Amino acid sequence: MDKLLDGVLKVIAVIDRIVRVLIVANMSVFVAVLIAEVILRYIFSYSMSWSSELASYLFVWTVFLAAGVGFKTGDHMAVSILVDRLPEKANRVFNFCIHLVVLAFVVWVAKQGYFLVPRLFNQTSPALRISMFYAYLSVPAGCSLMAMYMLELIIREDIRQED
Repeated sequence: MDKLLDGVLKVIAVIDRIVRVLIVANMSVFVAVLIAEVILRYIFSYSMSWSSELASYLFVWTVFLAAGVGFKTGDHMAVSILVDRLPEKANRVFNFCIHLVVLAFVVWVAKQGYFLVPRLFNQTSPALRISMFYAYLSVPAGCSLMAMYMLELIIREDIRQED
C-alpha cells in the first residue's frame, strides 16, 4: 500500500511542477499582453482588439490552476476557531470529513464541466475567434487539479498523518 501511495505522490509532484510552470507562463503572457496594450493605446493610439479577451482567458486559467496549488500549500482561507479547540483525534476526524466533502464537490464540478464543455466546441469567442471550449475547459481542468491536490492532502494528512 505504501509503494502505491508513494507512486501516486510522485506522479502528483510531477504534475505539480508542470502546473506551476503553466501558472508562471500564463501570468507572464498576461502581463506582457496588457503592457503591450497599454503602450499601444496610450502612446500610439492603437488598440489590439483581442488583447483584453486573451488576458481574460489567461487570467481565468491561472485562477483555476492556482486554486489547486492553493490546496497543496494550504493557502485557502479557513475559519478554524472551533476546530482548533477540538481534541486532536476529533480534529483529525473533522478535517478528514471536510477533505472528503471538498473532494466530492470538486469531482462533481469537474464531472459536470467535462459533460458541458464539449457542447461549446462550435461557439467561438468574439475577438480571438477560437472555440469557447478552450476558455471553459479551465473549470473542469482546474477542478480536476483541485481533486488531485485534495487527494494528496488526504494521503499525507489523513492516511499517513504527516504534518
